[in-house]
Amino acid sequence: MPSLLANRASYVVLTSPALRSQIDHERVAMVSAAADLTETRAPTARPTSRAVLHVGTINVFKLSPHFVPLHVQLAEQGGTVHVAGTGGDEQRFRDDAIEHRVAERFVWHGFVDDLRPLLTDAAVLSYPVAAFSYASSDKLIQESQACGLPVLLPRRAATAHLVRHGVTGWLAEDDDDFRRRLLAITHGECELPSPAEVRAAA
Repeated sequence: MPSLLANRASYVVLTSPALRSQIDHERVAMVSAAADLTETRAPTARPTSRAVLHVGTINVFKLSPHFVPLHVQLAEQGGTVHVAGTGGDEQRFRDDAIEHRVAERFVWHGFVDDLRPLLTDAAVLSYPVAAFSYASSDKLIQESQACGLPVLLPRRAATAHLVRHGVTGWLAEDDDDFRRRLLAITHGECELPSPAEVRAAA
C-alpha cells in the first residue's frame, strides 16, 4: 500500500501486520482471523498423491512471475501442478509451461466453487506469491491448514506469519530453496505432519 494512500485514509483495516507499523496506531485495526473455518475438516490420513496445488489470482501482480519455472523440476519428475483461479494472466503462465515443455503436467481448473476436494487431495499448497502481495491469500492459507494441507510459502511473503515453519508448512528462503523444498515434500524426503496435526496447530 503506498504510504500516501494510507496517510490520507481516515481509518485502515489490515489483514496482514506487514504495514501496521507504518500507520498511526489510532487509525488502524487488524482483522487476522478472516477465514470461516466452520466447514473445514482434515482427512484422517495424508494423501499419497504427489500433486501440488496453487489457488489464487492468476496474474503477475499477485503470483510470482517465476511460478512455472519454480515447478519445472517437479513436473519433469512426474509431479502434477493443479492451479485454481483466474486473474487475466492465465495464458502467460500456460505459455510458460509450454515453453518449458511441461504443459501436460499443469492442470488449469479456472474458477472453482468448492476448494475442499483439491485441498484434501494435494500434498502441499504451493504459494509463491509476488513480493508484497497478501490480499485474500491470508484466508486461503488459513483454510488450507485447517483442511490439514501444509503450505510452502516464501519467507519474505507478507502472510508468512500465518505458517509455523516445520509444523503447518515451510518458509523458503529464496527461489532455489523453494524448488528444493517442493521436491523434498513431494518425494517423501521430508517428514510431513499428519493432516490432523496441521489442523490442530493451525
